[in-house]
Amino acid sequence: MTGHATAVRTIPTVGSWPVLGCLPDLIRRKESFWADAHREHGDIFHLDLGVTGLVAVSHPRHAQHVLIENARNYVDKGGPTGFRATLLPLTGQGLSTIDVEDGHWRSRRDLVGPAFRQGALKSMTDHMAQLVDAHTAAWPAAPDGAGTGLDVVPHVTTAVTTALAELLYGAPITGHEIRRVSRAFDQIMNYMWVGMLASVVPSWLPFPGRRRQRQAIGVIEDVVLGVVARRDRSRAAHAPELLDILSAAERELDAEGLRDEAVSLLLGAEPLAISVSWALHLLARHPEVQQAAFTEVDGVLAGRCPRFEDLSALPYVRMVLKEALRLCPPTYWVQRRAARDDVIDGVAVPAGTNVVVLIHRIHAHPGIWEAPERFDPQRFAPERSASRHRQAWIPFGSGRRGCVAREFSMTLGHLILTEALQRYEFAPHPQRTPALTVAANLRPRSGVWLAARRRAAG
Repeated sequence: MTGHATAVRTIPTVGSWPVLGCLPDLIRRKESFWADAHREHGDIFHLDLGVTGLVAVSHPRHAQHVLIENARNYVDKGGPTGFRATLLPLTGQGLSTIDVEDGHWRSRRDLVGPAFRQGALKSMTDHMAQLVDAHTAAWPAAPDGAGTGLDVVPHVTTAVTTALAELLYGAPITGHEIRRVSRAFDQIMNYMWVGMLASVVPSWLPFPGRRRQRQAIGVIEDVVLGVVARRDRSRAAHAPELLDILSAAERELDAEGLRDEAVSLLLGAEPLAISVSWALHLLARHPEVQQAAFTEVDGVLAGRCPRFEDLSALPYVRMVLKEALRLCPPTYWVQRRAARDDVIDGVAVPAGTNVVVLIHRIHAHPGIWEAPERFDPQRFAPERSASRHRQAWIPFGSGRRGCVAREFSMTLGHLILTEALQRYEFAPHPQRTPALTVAANLRPRSGVWLAARRRAAG
C-alpha cells in the first residue's frame, strides 16, 4: 500500500553506531552495504546517518509514488542535506540540482530543455558521430593476436566529454583538461560520505578532506569556465544552432547561474563514461553477446560512420547499453523531502523526512528482474519489456525532474558502443579483470582493463 492511508507497520531501521549512525559501514562497504540492507530489511527502511536520517525506498512502485503520482508532495530535494551535502557546493543550482519546482526551476527548464528535444537531437547526431569516430579510431589496439591491454575508462571519458563540450558549449576541450576534471570528480565522489559529517561543522573550521574537496571544485570550475570562454573563437560553422545553450543562458542568467549550468552539463560525462566502459567490459565477458552485436553493426553500417537514422536499425546495441545502465546506473539515487505527512507501503513518512529512491537497488530487485546480477540484454526486447513496471528501469531518474538530457546521453552512449564494435574485438584482460557489482557506477580504482584488437567489419 502506497499513498495517504493510515500507517500500518513500523519501518525497520538499519543497525548503526552511536553518534555516527551508519556512516562508518557505508564508507567501508559501499555497494555491499545497500545490498545487505535491502536483503535484511526489505524494500523500505530507515537509515541514521549521524548528522541526518532518511527513508530509503527500493521498489518501482515507490518510485512511481514519490516521483510521479504524489510528486507534488516531493518537489523539494532537501537542500544541502543527506547525499546532497557533498555535491551541492559543486553543482550549485543548475537545472538538475535546484531544490524546489518553482518558477525559477520552470524558467531554467524552458531555457535548457529545447536543446535536448528530438528535433535538436536529430540535427546534432551526425556531428556527434564524427566526434566519436575520431576518438575511437585512436584507441590503442593490436592488429591481431591476444590484443593490447586497454583501460577503456579514460578513452571513453575523452570521447564523451569531447562530444559534450563541442555540442553543448560549441568549444573544444583538451585531453589535459579532461584528465583534470576526471581526477577532481574522483576526489569529490570519494569525499561524499565524509562530507555529510563535514556539512554540520562550520566552514571556517578544519575538517579532514575539506580543503582537497574545495580544490577539486575549483579545478572543475576553472576548466569549465575556460572552455566556455573559448566558444566564440572556436565554434565550428556546422555546430547546430539549437545547442548554443550557454549563449542563450547568458542573456537570462547571472554569472553564478551560468557557472552552475555549465558545470552541471559537463559533469554528466563522467557517470555516462563509466556506464559505457562497463558495457564494453560486459561484452568482453560475454563473447556470444559481442558476436550478436558485431553481426548487427556490420549488417547495418558495413564500416561507415553511423547516422541518426541508423540508430533505430541497431536495437540490439541499444539493448546492450540499457542493460549496462541497469547494472551501472549513472544516477545512483534520487533524494526528495516530504512536504506533508505521507504513507509509503504502510509506513508513515512524516513531513520533512528525506526520502531516497535507490535506483541501483530497484535495478537489482529480485522480484522485478530474473537473476538480476546476470548480464542479459534480451531483457529489453519488446516482448519481455511490455509487462515490466515502467519505473523498473530509471537510470536517469524519472518524473518531472528526470534528466533533461536522457535521450542525448542514450544517443551518445549508443554511438560510442557502435563505433567501438565496428573497430575492435574485446576480451577480458588476463591480469586486470575487475569485478562488476551492481551500481559500480563510480570509477573503479584499477580501471576497466580489456584486451583489445582491431577487427575488420563484416
